[in-house]
Amino acid sequence: MARVIDNDLWVLQHGPSERAVAHRLAVYIEHEFPGWSTDCEYNRQGEVGGRKKVTLNAYALPRAVDPDIIVHVRGPKGPNLLP
Repeated sequence: MARVIDNDLWVLQHGPSERAVAHRLAVYIEHEFPGWSTDCEYNRQGEVGGRKKVTLNAYALPRAVDPDIIVHVRGPKGPNLLP
């Protein structure tokens, strides 16, 4: 996050949306995980395995989400580095 603040402060202060900030953060994260793909607003809907699901708390059922940033191997069987 420090790189975003140092290099993209204008986007933080005047950016059109949260997505703009997530994209800039993803650019920096990508360099930290060579060999992995970093994508924003990732949705695998239509592929085998469907969308990413998370459980928000111990009492809730898993629900489908479109993560702001995901570090993973692309494809239907690709693992997520940060599940």
